[in-house]
Amino acid sequence: MNKPECSRLYKVATKHVCALLLCFCLSLSGLYRVSAQDIELKNPSLETKVLSSMLPDGWKRFEQSPDVQPGACGITQSPYAGNTYIGMMASPDWSERIVQELVTPLQANKTYTVSFKLAYPPEYFSSSVCSGSFAIYGANELTEKGEILWKSPAIMHQDWKPYTAVFSTTKAYKYFITGPYMDTICHNAYRAVLLDDFSPYMREVPQIIVQARNSCKGEQTGSATVRVKAGQPPYRYRWEPGNFSDSIVKNLEKGTYKVTVTGANGAAATTFVAIGENELTADVTSSAPICHGDTNGIIKLNISGGVSPYAFSIDGGVSYQDEPLFEHLKAGNYDIEVKDGFNCILNVNNFTITEPEPMEITAANASAVSCSSVKNGSVELLVTGGVSPYIYEISGQSRGYDNVVSGLDAGDYIYRVYDQHNCYVEGETVINKEWRDCAVFMPNAFSPNGDGMNDIFRAKVHDAVTEFRMAVYGRWGQLIFESRNPNVGWDGTERGSGLPAGSYLWVVTYTDSKLQEIQQKGTLVLVR
Repeated sequence: MNKPECSRLYKVATKHVCALLLCFCLSLSGLYRVSAQDIELKNPSLETKVLSSMLPDGWKRFEQSPDVQPGACGITQSPYAGNTYIGMMASPDWSERIVQELVTPLQANKTYTVSFKLAYPPEYFSSSVCSGSFAIYGANELTEKGEILWKSPAIMHQDWKPYTAVFSTTKAYKYFITGPYMDTICHNAYRAVLLDDFSPYMREVPQIIVQARNSCKGEQTGSATVRVKAGQPPYRYRWEPGNFSDSIVKNLEKGTYKVTVTGANGAAATTFVAIGENELTADVTSSAPICHGDTNGIIKLNISGGVSPYAFSIDGGVSYQDEPLFEHLKAGNYDIEVKDGFNCILNVNNFTITEPEPMEITAANASAVSCSSVKNGSVELLVTGGVSPYIYEISGQSRGYDNVVSGLDAGDYIYRVYDQHNCYVEGETVINKEWRDCAVFMPNAFSPNGDGMNDIFRAKVHDAVTEFRMAVYGRWGQLIFESRNPNVGWDGTERGSGLPAGSYLWVVTYTDSKLQEIQQKGTLVLVR
């Protein structure tokens, strides 16, 4: 005899008795009570006084023919508690489940927990069983397949072990259905389960939402708040580590915390919350004041980390601004404070804004006009500070990058020197004029003995000459010295060695201020 034939014999023998018991159970339905959303199960211990195919009071067959155990279909295992329990099988073409119509339906968007005991029979009605399995379903019609609310993993233990199912609903269900399920692991073999000792209630589990706030880096400023959406108040809270007992905990450092919320019905929900660290970092850039002493410096911050919005202070936290930009600053050291949306603080201390060195004219060397009929006065300007290169200006006229401004007539001049940022320094000078005829004069002797007097043989130019050349020759006509700068003369040496006293020949050529090409020659005496 196979399992379906065994089930049909049970069904014929007990048909009328089942009908009577069903009426009796329905007549008692008004006696069951519900505590908040804790839904009471009828006959949770699955007890029946008669070992037969008739299911325990409060339970019905949902598919095929579940068995009251022990003693049916070769099952001899003792109950976990009491006298009876339920055995069920499943295969690709055979399914046994039991159902109970709930006094109060499972409600939508709730979480419930129920406990029970399960075992696995390796053989059921002379058929090998691949493994045990168990599922809980919800349905609103007995003709429905039912929606799976919870599934066990594969059950491989033959002794009774406790299980707790926690499941959530998306809609209301008035039928509570349980039984083994099939999957592809066992292929064509049977799966079976032995079920005993439900908890008296399906208890509503608190539904909790935890909101966390990170700690500031290296501090204990984190916090967490747990809010209960559903469950049976009042609630008890337990946080680990820390053993806190409130719904809100503060002064937390970085780490992972576990919170368990237990309702008045004893049902508990646990979740974990991670407290991170808000680490503020700042990329700080600056622009220096353009000129020395200006107040147009800038500090700009690029912030990452933390929680926006950010606030920025440059006066030690006395005042804050929303923008990460500080303008109109002079050079100096600044302490900057950044505060995020959780009041985490980042300090950037001693941030330095530099500025150019002050521009200063260290010398203004004026050269007089050399004779009465030319304009060859000049000013040599020596400048420090600012940002080179410099541009030189005399009396409002730019003269470019040459620090020697020439071609000036006698008179009073205002000069101004600009750096590349258009910063400037200015001053005044006077160009004098030598009221004499324009000419080039050559001395006839010099004494290069290092006494600081008449040590150099050079031309005395009292004219605006161009294309100047002075050459000195030895007694055999060899070239000893040559200069194309009127200000550069001969020191009485050749290739670094002093020449002996005696007579030497010189030749000077130039173009004078009247554009005449002039040549002068003569002898000089070198005195030792």
